[in-house]
Amino acid sequence: MMAKEVLQGGEGSGFIALSGGYGTLEELMEVVTWNQLGIHNRGVVVLNVEGYWDGLLDWINGAVGAGFVGEGNRNIIAEAKTGEEAVKALKEYRVAKGRFKLEWGNE
Repeated sequence: MMAKEVLQGGEGSGFIALSGGYGTLEELMEVVTWNQLGIHNRGVVVLNVEGYWDGLLDWINGAVGAGFVGEGNRNIIAEAKTGEEAVKALKEYRVAKGRFKLEWGNE
């Protein structure tokens, strides 16, 4: 339901992950994967308050270094440290160059 609402939103709409637990991480990774596959072209931002998402951002860099995540997909997730930065990141979001060019019929 959340994704449907975001996808029906206008330009600059997207997903912002706040600090959370397993469910938050699962939902975040789902919209990241959908972005990578080309299911949506909306921004994905983590609101990294007090470094909460530092471990995830380090993992992404490690996964890129190890070849599990393509360099072109490194920036699917944007980082923001304040609400203002999160809104700006959504407005300025550009899809990753490594995205798969699949046709899903819903963009």
